[in-house]
Amino acid sequence: MSKYVHKRLYLHELKYGEGKFYVCGEEVVRVDLYGTIVYLSLRFHVTILHLDDGTGIIQCAVFPKAKTSTQNTAKKEEPGDSLGSFLRRLVKPDPQLQLGDLVHIRGRLNVFRNKPQIIVNNLRLVDDVNEEWFRALEIETQKKRLG
Repeated sequence: MSKYVHKRLYLHELKYGEGKFYVCGEEVVRVDLYGTIVYLSLRFHVTILHLDDGTGIIQCAVFPKAKTSTQNTAKKEEPGDSLGSFLRRLVKPDPQLQLGDLVHIRGRLNVFRNKPQIIVNNLRLVDDVNEEWFRALEIETQKKRLG
């Protein structure tokens, strides 16, 4: 049985048993998922969000190190830094998360309080809704390939 590093999936396909997660009988450790934020709780050490992909809802935990792409990354200027690179570090790449935002996440599957959860490694706001439709086509192609 092989493990997928990042499995593109729909939540209704995810099964849990014997301490492991499975999709179509294959063990899955990491997932790659698009969905809409339907619950958002900003806490001191973690951001909790519930993601709805249209087939199910899963809790996601975003710790500060995973949020570096959405936070101000200003650092002390060092000799030899160009003005352009300094300004790029000051600009926030993404706005703050809000309910209803479409996001693309990658992360590790986990169980927290007897429920599946994703520990997010990478989170990106999706600007183009067509991207979600392309993902649906990707998943269908993947299913056909795997049998």
